[in-house]
Amino acid sequence: MKYKKTMIIIIPIIIILLVIFGWIVALKITVSSFKPTEGSLPMIINSEESIKQGQLITIMTWNLGYGGLGEESNFIADGGKSILPPSKAIVAKNITNITTFIQQNPVNIFLLQEVSKRSRLTYNLDLWQMLINALPNYNRVHSPTVKIPWFPIIGRLITGNAVISNLQPVEAIRCNLPLEDKGLLGVFKQRYNFIVSRYDLPETEKQLVVADLHLAAFDEGGLVRKKQLSKLQSFMLEEYKKGNYVVVGGDWNHRLIKTDFPTTTEEKFLFWIHNLPEDFTPNGWQWALDENVPTVRTLEHSYIINENYTCIIDGFLLSPNLELLSVQGFNQQFRYSDHNPIKIEIKPTGI
Repeated sequence: MKYKKTMIIIIPIIIILLVIFGWIVALKITVSSFKPTEGSLPMIINSEESIKQGQLITIMTWNLGYGGLGEESNFIADGGKSILPPSKAIVAKNITNITTFIQQNPVNIFLLQEVSKRSRLTYNLDLWQMLINALPNYNRVHSPTVKIPWFPIIGRLITGNAVISNLQPVEAIRCNLPLEDKGLLGVFKQRYNFIVSRYDLPETEKQLVVADLHLAAFDEGGLVRKKQLSKLQSFMLEEYKKGNYVVVGGDWNHRLIKTDFPTTTEEKFLFWIHNLPEDFTPNGWQWALDENVPTVRTLEHSYIINENYTCIIDGFLLSPNLELLSVQGFNQQFRYSDHNPIKIEIKPTGI
């Protein structure tokens, strides 16, 4: 009799444990199944415009925070408490203002990061589709860093880098970067990459080569970022050696210059911030940064001016054969994203 009573108790427990184990295994398979290869990306072509002789070229980079990291948000991976944005209305506000700003500040090439498609993380609002609607005559390509059909709380999730351009590229390719060891929230690894888009230049066989970059953020000691920078540097130098004109823009997830913006943020929330290695920048290459405008804030709590730590981690690195005509950061006080946009105007020399 005791045996039967014991089994009545034990069997349901075993079943529950098996279900939990199966659920964990299924989750692990789901999360790790996305392993994109390097190579050509499908690009939607709506404009066949090419770079003209003497044309000045404008480029903007902006990490859009998937539409969910406006001024009201905090995020658990950065020391906050939340995974989801505060509400659908706030996400809608962010996305509407992001797309409006991009429409009102047109450039030849937009280099965007954390561009999300419809998911629970954005309350099923589709930032990528809204950008497409806002710029219907632009060429476009999207390269995911995260693509999972289901995850607890978040649900379906697709987010990544995107290039939107009114210039027709010869091609767009994905270059994968080394992965973080632990992954975001200790579970899934973002498939960091940079998109390379190539544009023919007039009266020459050389090309304008533009890389849309997003480096890792939560690797311990910045060790994975060093590996990512090594691969990026090899790519840059190889392209420049061919005589091409090279622009690398995006979210470097390194402090690019020393700044002293007011802050009260505790040191423990700055665990992810590392300076760009001093030996990374090749001789003759030029940084295009607006030292007066911070490009990122910490997310341990919602944004309060002069409290959240801010610095400059977004910007451009230009090969020596490019002339920098202007650089402008847009201080939006992080109302719609945890990053601010930055724009440059450049000119290829010698053509």
